[in-house]
Amino acid sequence: MSIKYIPNEIAKELSSFRRAAIYLRVSTQRQADGEVSIPSQRNLCRKYCEDRGYHIVAEFMDAATGTDDRQRPQFRNMLTDARQDPPAFDVIIVHALNRFYRNGPVSELTIRDLSKRGVTVESVTQALSDDPNSMIGRQIIQIFDEYSSLQNSVNVKRGMSENARQGFWNGARPPLGYRSIVAEIRGKKLKKKLEIEPTEAELLRLIFRLYADGAGEMPPLGIADLVAHLNNSGYRTRLSARFGKGPVGDILRAEYYTTGEFLHGSSKAKLGEVRAGIAIPIPVIIERDLFDRVQAKLDRNNARVTPPRILNGPVLLSGLARCGRCGSSMTRTGTARGARRYSYYTCAAAHVTSQPECRGLHIPMERLDAQVTDAVLNQLVRPDTLNRILSDITSQRSSVSQKTQDRIAKLQAAVDNAEAKLRRLYRLAEDDESAADNILAERMRELRADGVRARRALGIARSEVTPAISVDAERIGRFSHLVATALKEGDVQGRRNYLLAIIDRIEIDTNIVRIIGRKSAIEAAMAGRARNENNVRGFDRDWRTRHDSNV
Repeated sequence: MSIKYIPNEIAKELSSFRRAAIYLRVSTQRQADGEVSIPSQRNLCRKYCEDRGYHIVAEFMDAATGTDDRQRPQFRNMLTDARQDPPAFDVIIVHALNRFYRNGPVSELTIRDLSKRGVTVESVTQALSDDPNSMIGRQIIQIFDEYSSLQNSVNVKRGMSENARQGFWNGARPPLGYRSIVAEIRGKKLKKKLEIEPTEAELLRLIFRLYADGAGEMPPLGIADLVAHLNNSGYRTRLSARFGKGPVGDILRAEYYTTGEFLHGSSKAKLGEVRAGIAIPIPVIIERDLFDRVQAKLDRNNARVTPPRILNGPVLLSGLARCGRCGSSMTRTGTARGARRYSYYTCAAAHVTSQPECRGLHIPMERLDAQVTDAVLNQLVRPDTLNRILSDITSQRSSVSQKTQDRIAKLQAAVDNAEAKLRRLYRLAEDDESAADNILAERMRELRADGVRARRALGIARSEVTPAISVDAERIGRFSHLVATALKEGDVQGRRNYLLAIIDRIEIDTNIVRIIGRKSAIEAAMAGRARNENNVRGFDRDWRTRHDSNV
């Protein structure tokens, strides 16, 4: 922080003294704890000024790294004051020149600019005069300081990379859903790893479920509605802030929640490609099936991936058909011969780009529509197939339910632990009223907040325990007949809606068509909980979010 300058009348009396400003800075915790700590620098700088008869009129202090001044606000303030007319002080005192700058050329240019204004920079530990030889010496010192800074950066990055290769966390704030724990102690170094933070993990699962499938009576939500629901329900981030669309979108795209690998050092290059990082093993929170459903919906709801015209277009498999070679969507193309028109499904990558990602596929639309419809009718929605799917779901649900029950038990233990601690504090306050000071009151608030979070997470986990849907043979038969009738007799949009309810995607290759879906989607459709994952119809003029004055 900056100390206010002495009054002008006193400054006039001290005009024979040189006015000095002290600049202090540490860039690491090790420096703060060691011999170049702020108190140590301050004492040495004051002693230096006292020995030379300088009068200290200001002090500036930063605690940040600094090859430049972007992250050093007090340094910028000091330079502004030094460049006033007249300057606010005559000399800047630093412990060493690397406290002033670690970028040699920039440091030299700044020192020369200040010198023209009558302000000099002096180092306590590197005494230099103003003659040409000393100027060369100062530049040499600055170059070596810059080299040392760059070399330290290389060593730190190498150490962090090696730490990541050994599977340890490097100390940054863990992602939502995790907390760091000490896994090993090597000398004075604490080696940390990540474990699941139970209450945050339940919130993560709720976010993914609400976006993909909905929860309870709530249908699947878009990102904007999901953010509004989280904030209105009282959920907050780890820093007690409200959720935003950007952070929630990043959470839904974070692949490490399902791969169990956090990439250290990965980054996006200029052209958009991702530089591979070092995989640090972390616990899995989100199941792969749920994560894949979320990614598919994010792609469908992205106008850059799925144009709004797909919803209302006359193409049965739009939004479902994918090229089995490169994964690109299949787009509609056509030719005309006289009065007759021919329509095809074509790989969008091969059709649009000048250098296609694959050789492309070109399949008559009518033929592929008929093949997919026949496969769904004859292999998927037959009563015996549906009955077998429901049996598989029942067996799978028993194992999933056991995992959920284990999570519920841990969360219940967390709730009980928070309540027990709070009761002990209440008894302490009753036995000794003098103990109920500010610290105790703050601890009580923390424990209440912990209890609220744990109970809320417990409620989320319990909401996953749903009884199996009872679907008898008669209901299966009705559902099979309903879908068959709709696929045979319905219009294009109605048929596509039924396909979207039970199918995730259709992969088309040269000699094979793969229809990919989820058993849980079929179960939900039979129970009357079909998915509602339509994209926002941004170009439909008859669609509005509200029945307002735009009608």
